[in-house]
Amino acid sequence: MKKRVNFNLNLRPVINKTVLILLLNLFLGNTIYAQHQLRIAGTVTDTDNVPIIGATVVLRDSPSVGTITDEDGKFSLQLPADAVLTVSFVGYQTQLVAVGGRTDLRITLQEDEKLLDEVVVVGYGTMRRSDLTGAIASIRSEELTKTNPSTLAEALQGKVAGGKFPVW
Repeated sequence: MKKRVNFNLNLRPVINKTVLILLLNLFLGNTIYAQHQLRIAGTVTDTDNVPIIGATVVLRDSPSVGTITDEDGKFSLQLPADAVLTVSFVGYQTQLVAVGGRTDLRITLQEDEKLLDEVVVVGYGTMRRSDLTGAIASIRSEELTKTNPSTLAEALQGKVAGGKFPVW
């Protein structure tokens, strides 16, 4: 006659303890992490102390955490105390700012002469001259007013390459 061995282990207390530890770690871990976060506010200006509207302020290691400055050059973020911010704006040098536990920052961006290429106005926006494909023409206002035109199309006819403009 064979002897039966009972392998019936009672794992319920072990599973309950494991689940309890995981839940505590989940909830307490977020609380501990949140305590190291600071509400950081600041202002971004240029060298003439003029607020920069629309400057980008992001966490260096996580570019998805960030904001842009408002019409007064102000921003506000919830960040770790040891965060490093990257502050940038077109025509200015990008600047790295270590928060270092400070909650109020004043950041001054320096103009970058190398980044200021010629800008061409195209219809409803602007673009760099180096990015433009096609012809560019300049006409002085004196040339436009000599003929006393009644429309812009008449003023431009014959003065620029391909100067056949429709008369509306």
